[in-house]
Amino acid sequence: MDYAKLDAPLAQAIDADGDPGTRVLPVIIRLTGPARGPEHDILRGHGVEPPEGDRTVATATLSADDIGALSDRPWVLALTLSARRHPLAPSDG
Repeated sequence: MDYAKLDAPLAQAIDADGDPGTRVLPVIIRLTGPARGPEHDILRGHGVEPPEGDRTVATATLSADDIGALSDRPWVLALTLSARRHPLAPSDG
């Protein structure tokens, strides 16, 4: 696993106790360029829906094993733990 490509929260979540093959984490995958040919197939093989067209960002829920395998690919730029998004609170004014 290439920890240099993981953000700190993702690295901590992977290192937490538990089975890395069954624990799943929501991640954002940033690629060095659009997924074409073999990259497209590899992403699908790990359960990632490849980004369309010229997009270079994908999201997925992956096991620690899949995250490790993708982090070792030279065309994967970075992997970050996806945070749950909440709507902004209504303004009081």
